[in-house]
Amino acid sequence: MSNGEETQPELNPSMTSADLEALLLSIAPMYAAPESNANNPLLGYSDELVASPGPMVMRPGAEPIQQTIMSPDEIRLTDVQEILAGLDSDDKDALALEMLGAGVFDDINDVFDDNFQRDEIVFNALVEQTINLAAEGTNLGFETTFLKVLMGAGDSDTSTIMKSIAEAKAKAAEEKKTGGRVIQWANPQGLVRSLKEESKGTLGRKATKREQQQFVKRIHNMQAKGLSVNVAAEAEAFQRQSAPVEAAAMDMSQARNSVMKVIMSRLGKA
Repeated sequence: MSNGEETQPELNPSMTSADLEALLLSIAPMYAAPESNANNPLLGYSDELVASPGPMVMRPGAEPIQQTIMSPDEIRLTDVQEILAGLDSDDKDALALEMLGAGVFDDINDVFDDNFQRDEIVFNALVEQTINLAAEGTNLGFETTFLKVLMGAGDSDTSTIMKSIAEAKAKAAEEKKTGGRVIQWANPQGLVRSLKEESKGTLGRKATKREQQQFVKRIHNMQAKGLSVNVAAEAEAFQRQSAPVEAAAMDMSQARNSVMKVIMSRLGKA
């Protein structure tokens, strides 16, 4: 089952001290790192929601209730491999065009010769690269077009494909004359500003100079690979990866503050 958006435990002003202590213990697993699956990596999530066990809700004088979390179902490597195994030659040609459009590679001539015949070795290498890019985007905490390209493969029309290949070849020839594709790089100052703002909430401190430089480099590397970057989401993911202990401590601190607000509210009513 997948780990979707976290559902915070419910806080009840009538809780006893024992209830609050149990609640604090129930918070910790919510911030544990997800288990990895090296042989079947996570590539992303589908639009279908599935149910998974959530945190326990403490009830004074009654048995605790375990919540149910609805979250997007996981899409793993085996799911994509199953789709790829069912593709015919036309479907593979169409997938190659989709990978070109997503920025996995830049030149249609790398895959198709002058007779529009597909180079199977190059094609398979690009499929593997697309899978890796989808996994990389998911690991960094944001969606990319790469998974959609892989999941949408199939049911292709030969005449439409041949026309699209011809158009892509013509476009490649034109780009070669004009100097090729130009990447619009994100402004480094804007990237640093976003990282500084996110760092305050994620780590409780300012981003270091080295972190700022690494973040700008990472965003530009993603742009070079054709990734569609959500800067705010990437900034948080970057800080959590760079300083996981600090991020976990900040998460726990914020959770404790929520509980303390309930306690102080109770004392104020006493």
